[in-house]
Amino acid sequence: TTANDDYGRDPVKFELYGSNDSIDGPWTLIAAGDIIDFAQTALWPRFTMNATAISFENAIAYEHYQVLFPALRDPASSTLMQIADVELLGTLAPLFFEDFESYEAGSDMHGQSGWKGWDNSAGAGAPVSNAQAFSGVNSVEIIGSSDLVHEFDVAGGVVEFSAMQYIPTGSTGTSFFILLNTYHDGGPDDWSVQTQFHLDTGVVEFDGGATAQIVYDQWVEVKYVIDLDNNTVGNYYNGELVTTFQWDNDVHGTLGAVDLFGNGASSVWYDDIVVK
Repeated sequence: TTANDDYGRDPVKFELYGSNDSIDGPWTLIAAGDIIDFAQTALWPRFTMNATAISFENAIAYEHYQVLFPALRDPASSTLMQIADVELLGTLAPLFFEDFESYEAGSDMHGQSGWKGWDNSAGAGAPVSNAQAFSGVNSVEIIGSSDLVHEFDVAGGVVEFSAMQYIPTGSTGTSFFILLNTYHDGGPDDWSVQTQFHLDTGVVEFDGGATAQIVYDQWVEVKYVIDLDNNTVGNYYNGELVTTFQWDNDVHGTLGAVDLFGNGASSVWYDDIVVK
């Protein structure tokens, strides 16, 4: 928003409406409030964009939008406030986000917010941990007995699945990061990604045989860009594309679940799991 706002000090207000009927409405109020930058003691400079973002949630895509300014800085004055441009910029919310901050450290993720042990087994759960965290204070610790699952219902399109991972020096065994195109408690199940982290040799092994070197003692992004329409998956580690491979030899075109499998190995921590 660019403004020439030279008069008075009262808050400048805005109202944003949307309509899917016509340019003449009827209108639904989406958001309203003060334009903080235009309510300061000092005059806002001419030809200058406002510095404080105006953010709000809107889950409905409207065909028509209407912006009103019902209160100006000096409504009694005969002079005008000029606003030259209004931009409505949107960002898509992720399909799924988990940072483990809403759980008590030491509690088991089995039975919380859709997380569960494989085949709904409590013994395959994983504890919330405050020993390591990428953001906030918590993460999930995939201990040796963990086989932690979260289901999804995604079909078609391009999906990005990412997680932050922490592996300490001295770890042993092989831990798995698994994505399934089809998952059901008790089966049938169909695996698409089975990335193996050979903790003692320092090798990350992807489907098809491509490898990368484990980065120890720091948080590293594990990411998969899945084209469900064209049946491919790009495998990324630490910001680098390692390999692109077939997503599903049965071509389901779906993302069914993530499975964090300890496989009897040393603990591996995960945080900020995102599907978008």
